[in-house]
Amino acid sequence: MGKRVRIGVFGHYGHLNLGDEAIIAALLQSIRRRRPDAEICAFSDNPEDTQYRHQVVAFPIKRKTFVPGVSDNVAAPARTHSGNDQTVWRKFKGWLREVPVLGRLLLESRALVSLPGIAWEELKFLPKAFRSLRGIDLLIVAGSNQFLDNWGGTWGYPYTLLKWSILAKLAGAKLAFVSVGAGPIDRAPSKMMIRTALFLSDYTSYRDEASRRLIETLGFRRRGAVYPDLAYSLSLEDGLGNATTQMATGRRPTVASQRRGSRSHATSTRCGSCRCRSTRDKPRPPISRPRRPAPMQPAPSSRARPCPSPARP
Repeated sequence: MGKRVRIGVFGHYGHLNLGDEAIIAALLQSIRRRRPDAEICAFSDNPEDTQYRHQVVAFPIKRKTFVPGVSDNVAAPARTHSGNDQTVWRKFKGWLREVPVLGRLLLESRALVSLPGIAWEELKFLPKAFRSLRGIDLLIVAGSNQFLDNWGGTWGYPYTLLKWSILAKLAGAKLAFVSVGAGPIDRAPSKMMIRTALFLSDYTSYRDEASRRLIETLGFRRRGAVYPDLAYSLSLEDGLGNATTQMATGRRPTVASQRRGSRSHATSTRCGSCRCRSTRDKPRPPISRPRRPAPMQPAPSSRARPCPSPARP
C-alpha cells in the first residue's frame, strides 16, 4: 500500500466571511471526493474557528491570529484598549499626518522602535510554521483575492504568501495557487514578493481574466488558466451543509450556484430566523456576525483524517 498523500489548504480566511468560508468548503469537498484517503490540514488566520467549522486540524499563518470582535485587521493586537482610547489614537495619528515633516518622522520612528521586537517574534514563529509543513505533499493557496496590498500593506498578504511559499518549498511540498484573484497591488516591494511567490509555484490559475492580466504586468507570464471562483463548485448533495460548514452566520448557511451558461448565480443564507436570498438583481442582505467564534468540537471520524500534530523539536 502506497504512502497516503497529505494536502495543506492555505488562505487568509477565518474572518467570519461567508464567501471565503464557502471557497474553503468547496475545496475541501473536492479533495475528499477525489482523494478520500488524503490527510488534510488547514492554514488560516483563525485556526480555532477553521478547525471547528471545517473539521480539519488547523495552524496559524501569522504569529498573531485573528480574533473576531477584537480587531478587523489581518491580525489581532497584542493588547486591547477601550473604544475611547482607540478613537483618540486614530485622531492623533490623523493630526500627525497633516504635519508635513515632523508628523511623518514621529510615526516612522514609532514603527522603528517596535521593529526589533516584531522581528524577534517573527523569527520565533518561523520554525513553528516550518514544522507544521512537515510531511505535506501539496500546499494549495485557495481562491479569494490573495494577491493584494491594500489590506495590511506589503507586510500583510504579500509577505505572508512569500513566507509560506518559501517554507513549503523548503519542506519539499508542491505549491499551487488555485483560482486566485489579484489587485490592487500598488507597492514595489509587494510586487516583488508576489512575483517571487508565483515563480516558486508548481501550478497557477486565476478566478478572472483581469487578475491574470494584472499578474502578467508583474513580470510573471507563465501560462495560467482562468476558472470561476471555487465557491461556485460547492455542492450540497453530499450533506456538506451539516456541522462541517457552519459558516459566518453562526448558523448553517446555504450556498447554491447555477452551472456555467445559466443567467445568474444565486446565493442564499439564513440570517437569524429569516431566509434571505440575493441575486444579481437584488442587493446582498447583511449577514449577522458573531463576536466570538463557535466553540471547538472534535472532528468526526467519518471525515477525511487530519494531519498529525507537528513533531516537537
